[in-house]
Amino acid sequence: MGIRSRVAQAIGNGTVCGEVAQGIDAADQALQIVAFTEGLALHTHIDPDGTSKPAVLAALDDQLGRVFTGTCRRAQLG
Repeated sequence: MGIRSRVAQAIGNGTVCGEVAQGIDAADQALQIVAFTEGLALHTHIDPDGTSKPAVLAALDDQLGRVFTGTCRRAQLG
């Protein structure tokens, strides 16, 4: 299973438990997340001193937060 398939599966799982809104296209969002992450990785590889870890993590958190907008119902049970 490829990385995009795994991300799409995670998005699908998130839809089931409430982390992801209904109607989100998991394959499309997986492509966007993987492409975004690969871009971040490229920047950190090309310019490791000019790409701060906090900025990378904040950008990734923002990107994922656009898809995973809710709270998993399983977390609410505990």
